[in-house]
Amino acid sequence: MIKAIFFDWMGTLGNSDDMMVTKDNFLEFMNGELDESLLTKKFERIHLPKKEKERLSFQLKNSKHRLYSDSEKIIKDLKSKGYRLVLISNMYDISANRIQNLFPSFLKNFDLLLFSSEVGIMKPNKEIFKLALDKLNLRPAEVIMIGNKEPEDIFPAVGMGMNARLINRNKEKLKDVLGDLI
Repeated sequence: MIKAIFFDWMGTLGNSDDMMVTKDNFLEFMNGELDESLLTKKFERIHLPKKEKERLSFQLKNSKHRLYSDSEKIIKDLKSKGYRLVLISNMYDISANRIQNLFPSFLKNFDLLLFSSEVGIMKPNKEIFKLALDKLNLRPAEVIMIGNKEPEDIFPAVGMGMNARLINRNKEKLKDVLGDLI
């Protein structure tokens, strides 16, 4: 029996319409130097040249985050049905703070928020999923993971014994992938 639903943020529950810095274009942004510590450390602890750090900080602080139109209603419906809800996201700490400031009432529906920059682990590392399972005293078979990226969201969850469903926000709404759960 499913007791909890884990969600990714970016591309699943919300998005950033103008975010210029994503993991996918990070190599180009940083002139070919990938430093994943951006997603697993607090911003002030990251060692970057001052100019790049200021540029990245500006872009992250000025991104326009939004919820998908169906996210709020579906999350409230799932919460009212008694599901435990968890948000697991690879996110820069500046973005995580902005999300928490922009959507506090939405995020109150979640039993647990795990941002990679706060816990020091990023998907697809299974340890971030294990952390959520342990904190909520759940077994993998009691959880379903909803995400938009197979390598980061779906494969590690399935590899741990969780159920998982992929969402393509260009074609699907949450109700399409949650189906029998709502």
